[in-house]
Amino acid sequence: MMQTEACCPVWAPLLTETGTPTYGQGIILGEFMNVSHSFSYAEGSVYGDNRQTEYAKEPTGGDITLGVTWLPFKAYAMIFGDISPSANERYTVADQETKYGGFGYVKKAKFDGKWNYVVVWTYKTAFTRPNDSATTKSGNIQFNTPSITGKSLVIPNLRLTHEWDYDTLDEALNKLYTLANIADGTFVGQPYIFPDNAAAITTDTPITIVSNTPNTVIYYTTDGTEPTATSEQYTAPITLKDTTTIKAVAALDDKLSVASVKTYTI
Repeated sequence: MMQTEACCPVWAPLLTETGTPTYGQGIILGEFMNVSHSFSYAEGSVYGDNRQTEYAKEPTGGDITLGVTWLPFKAYAMIFGDISPSANERYTVADQETKYGGFGYVKKAKFDGKWNYVVVWTYKTAFTRPNDSATTKSGNIQFNTPSITGKSLVIPNLRLTHEWDYDTLDEALNKLYTLANIADGTFVGQPYIFPDNAAAITTDTPITIVSNTPNTVIYYTTDGTEPTATSEQYTAPITLKDTTTIKAVAALDDKLSVASVKTYTI
């Protein structure tokens, strides 16, 4: 028997979607109430000799509805394209540009008495602002909670969603916040190592390491050891002479990210 709960909805602006998608600094979307993600499909059949001989069905995207107890003020500029001339001001314009971003949350599932924490990530979404409603005080107190709707889309590598399973909530949140590049005072997002295609490089191919968490310093190793704040500091693209495993961390003050690892074959 399985019981599910969920928490911690996040969204991050999509920067690049080819190869390994990258995202800008994300935002926590209030407190989770509910979510539904219904998928749409393209399908077709082949008929021969008066019978169906082949059938194909492929996901093409989906519809998302998210309910939260509140929605951060700055989310309206990040997600919906509102103009925000100051931290406490925003206005809506008619020709808003569609904002694409990654969307994720943690799903808590209990199966046979054991809790597991599943990170659910949708690579590319486009949300629509919630409708506005207000009521005066009457005999009953009515809470008007925001509900936003949106579309999920398939990215070039044909991925739509991704899930990771963890034993603890801390592990799941670390993964979720890494994906969305969210720093909460105790967290630093892990860096990205490029190019993504680790097999298709030469001795002249520049290897780039970047972090989307602001003001971080990147450290890396090429000898298989775990990187620390005393390892080689990354300051410019590097090249490799032989098949090498690169491990890199991002550091902010005295905090280190989870290490990113990539092996390049030359």
